[in-house]
Amino acid sequence: MRFFSGIIGSSPSTEWIFRRMTSTQTARRIRIAYFLGTHEDWGGASRATLNFVRTIDRTRFEPIVVLTQEGKLSATLRDEHIETLVWGIHDSRPNLPAYALDVLRAWRMLKAHEISLIHLNYGAIGWKPAEILAARFAGIPVINHFHTGVRTPSSFLRHTAAAIGVSRYVTDGLESWGVPKHVVHNVSDLGRFSHGRDIRAEFGLDRSHVVIMLAGQMIRAKGIELFIEAARRVRGEHVRFLLAGPIRDTKGAYTEAEVHSLCGADPRVRYIGYRSDAENLYATADVMVMPSQWEEPCAMILFESAAAGKPVIASATGGTPEILQHDRTGYLFERTDLDALVNHMQHLVDDEQERRRLGNEARELALSTFSKAPIEKMQSLYAALCHV
Repeated sequence: MRFFSGIIGSSPSTEWIFRRMTSTQTARRIRIAYFLGTHEDWGGASRATLNFVRTIDRTRFEPIVVLTQEGKLSATLRDEHIETLVWGIHDSRPNLPAYALDVLRAWRMLKAHEISLIHLNYGAIGWKPAEILAARFAGIPVINHFHTGVRTPSSFLRHTAAAIGVSRYVTDGLESWGVPKHVVHNVSDLGRFSHGRDIRAEFGLDRSHVVIMLAGQMIRAKGIELFIEAARRVRGEHVRFLLAGPIRDTKGAYTEAEVHSLCGADPRVRYIGYRSDAENLYATADVMVMPSQWEEPCAMILFESAAAGKPVIASATGGTPEILQHDRTGYLFERTDLDALVNHMQHLVDDEQERRRLGNEARELALSTFSKAPIEKMQSLYAALCHV
């Protein structure tokens, strides 16, 4: 400081340069590397994280999304003027020198891209990823974002600065190894999901039909069979039940033939496959149903339905009761209570005014809370970890 004082005292031009340097450093945006662990956005965890990427204050924060390979998502993000980086997954290796080399490569990458903070979906880049050690050596804080309930995570969590849970359900059950825990719910993307287009004509439907929809991966944990059985019991020739979502090669997944077979017993029930225009599906539906048979941590359907102004009937599992307000924005039922699910569906089929009331309440909640509070909380955490 004495050295700089001497220079400043001797030259007005160098004083201006010094002030310009410090001003630029102060005003520099925080560069955040978001590790998704994928190259697509059809999973709830990646979609939830991308909502934060797209809505953070760009005057303060500069996102760079780290993907596992090039694809449609990388092109989409670049069209949105969001920087992307392709980086493979580097987990722990039995060969210590090779693992050390991975740490060095990760350190060089983080320094080359001037990363100030890492925000990663837990487990997205491995159990003991080299990037976490590299960040520690580089003095870069790391946030681990938990989208599912993990009781005992990797001990590498100790090397991170914060653990975020998408609900109290997730956070309360997490052994964080002493790392501070924060609850930050997901975000309602009003820009996308409040501007969908009704596409029921594409499915041979019109305004006289009441459309009840299940959207999600075609896996057993999503309650596919419970939904179809409830649909068969709901009265009304004007009711149509649509299932939308990808067929994935994962535990508990149905094949496409199995899904069509399950739907086949009732001509009102139809599987429409995976759609990338999810906002149009919400605009088409009158009621969304989420009969999950597992502890749903903080489902994106709750936030997307709210943004679209549509009521949800959901099983009261995991973090769902933190988000869905029974008899205000939708209805909750015990996960195996088929009769309750049928009754809720029938009630909304028969009462258009109730559908509108619940949908309007959901929309108001999205506007007042789900689109703002999570962003503000996340940005405050970013600023605190970067000491700005």
